Amino acid sequence: MAAIAHELDPNRRVNHFSRQMHAYDEWRQALLSTLSDTRQWLDQHKLSSAELDLRIYENCESLKSDKLTIAFAAEFSRGKSELINAIFFADYQRRLLPSDVGRTTMCTTELFYDHVLGSTYIQLLPIETRRQDLSIEEYTHNRDYWHIIDLDIDSPDQMADALQEVVKVKTVSIDEAKSLGLPIEDDCINNGTIEIPVWRHARISFPHPLLKQGLAILDTPGLNALGTEPELTVSMLPKAEAVLFVLAADTGVTRSDLEMWREHIAGYRKNGCDGLIAALNKIDTLWDEMKSPAQIAKAIASQRKATAHALGIDESRVLPVSAQKALLAKVKQDQALLEASQITELEDYLANKILPSKQRIVWQKIVNDTGSILDDVAGAKHTQINYLTSQQQQMHALSHKNTELSNQVAQKIQTTKENYHSCTTYSETSKTKLNHQAKLVRDTINLEAIDYTVARTRKEMSSALTTIGLRQQIGVFFDSVRDTMQVGANQSDQMVEDFEAVYKRMKKDYGFPDIKLKPLNMVKHRTHLDKLYLQGTQWRDSTDLTMTEQSLVIKKFFISMVSHVRGLFYNAREDIDKWTQESLRPITMHVDEMRQNMERHIEIFSKISDSRTSMRDKLSCLEEKQSAAEKMVDELLKLKTRLTEADPSVVS
Repeated sequence: MAAIAHELDPNRRVNHFSRQMHAYDEWRQALLSTLSDTRQWLDQHKLSSAELDLRIYENCESLKSDKLTIAFAAEFSRGKSELINAIFFADYQRRLLPSDVGRTTMCTTELFYDHVLGSTYIQLLPIETRRQDLSIEEYTHNRDYWHIIDLDIDSPDQMADALQEVVKVKTVSIDEAKSLGLPIEDDCINNGTIEIPVWRHARISFPHPLLKQGLAILDTPGLNALGTEPELTVSMLPKAEAVLFVLAADTGVTRSDLEMWREHIAGYRKNGCDGLIAALNKIDTLWDEMKSPAQIAKAIASQRKATAHALGIDESRVLPVSAQKALLAKVKQDQALLEASQITELEDYLANKILPSKQRIVWQKIVNDTGSILDDVAGAKHTQINYLTSQQQQMHALSHKNTELSNQVAQKIQTTKENYHSCTTYSETSKTKLNHQAKLVRDTINLEAIDYTVARTRKEMSSALTTIGLRQQIGVFFDSVRDTMQVGANQSDQMVEDFEAVYKRMKKDYGFPDIKLKPLNMVKHRTHLDKLYLQGTQWRDSTDLTMTEQSLVIKKFFISMVSHVRGLFYNAREDIDKWTQESLRPITMHVDEMRQNMERHIEIFSKISDSRTSMRDKLSCLEEKQSAAEKMVDELLKLKTRLTEADPSVVS
């Protein structure tokens, strides 16, 4: 077997999705260049601060590590791994992922490229970690829990052997399987033993060009895996930009397919979006040499329509494909077979629907964060320009008078001081009030309060004697955290109103620039919490809870639901802190600019004499400072324009 090539054959067909991912990576690099130039410009003009520098640095790091995640979900034997190989890895002329996954395999697999370590490896989390009260996400922060195998991309045999780990199983007693919370099916029992997966989760870092450009793939096996690892449907699948639900054209939508779809896939995208797709695989089973191409197309269209109806989605989101024929066609460069496989329709959907949506979200975040910093600095420069203009006008007026100027100069200086001190007093009082309001919100969604609720719920669930009691406590927990989030949201609405009032007063009385207050999106946290509540309700009412041992029910609930509720509150508090800092920043910058302008005002007017030469010198100095400030505003505008012109709806 030939070694895996580091560089792909340039003569090989590059699909639309690959081209778009490459364009996405170039777009992202251009954005990084703009952010880097912004940091350098602020530092060069001594307009930066520890806070601003950190914010832009965090945006850079976020952009570098950002990933487009596409999740694949299916029952067993639907050709899911083969589809992944066909779409993303055919250029290696081999199957990267094992495509003969056994019936009992439940090892979820992530494929990505680790830019931090820059290495190729496979991390495997032992199935025994299911006994602990830690989520998979928590385990990812500590490599000590994982079995790690370095991958040699120049050795296909070593790669193949290592990747076979994701399908490995072992035989254990029924009691041990139960202790791990794994499903026990009668037809899988053999003399009191059962096969279970060796690994709970696999993470593969691989230097494929698409993965290096930011693609990440989540391969989730089977209904049982989704049922026993609720974290997949609570956290991992919702974070994916797209979920491909793979079905088989020869069987249609089976009962287990429909159960998996309804309970674990469709629910997390209740508003309906382009990111939820059904791939109707194995259409080659409908190819019949006794039928005409038109008859075959009609049969595929009929199965596509029936699938869309069964799943309750638009027919345009059911995409027929033959993964096996597509992979074969790409390896052999058979264009006719490639077209028959219909893989290009699926690839184009990913390129034209999913990737642009992700790109716009990334761009919007950068524009909101870094763009607001540029706006705030430009606002402060406009304040300086207004003061310089006012000072020049006053000096021009004074230069035409022959009377004694000392009284007028003294009055001008006094007025400037009074205006500054009044603004300082008001801004400090307002900032104290606004920080107090922000503290009220933070205290409401305090993690310590959530932890108290969590501890109380665990205690009550542990003492519950019946399934009904467990269900009641699950409901009590969600009612409590939803009420807490609602109170925090109400308080945040009041805080936003208070900030708006301060902005309005500062603009009216102290020349504050016309800056729009950024929205504080607490709605998204409430929405996420509502989705968790619905998932918790579905799980609470499912047969899974009734049939599972109480201790395992509690463990599963806390790993899958409670840990993510806590994470949601943590994120909400982080958003409050970030929003408060960003909203206070323009006020601080404006007051600081007023102070500098006052000092310039005092310096200039205190030195005014009858000498017209001195007056002209001072006017020239003011004009130079104004010209420099206006140049800075122009440069800030150019940096902001570079951000806004990166709008993916325009550049793509």
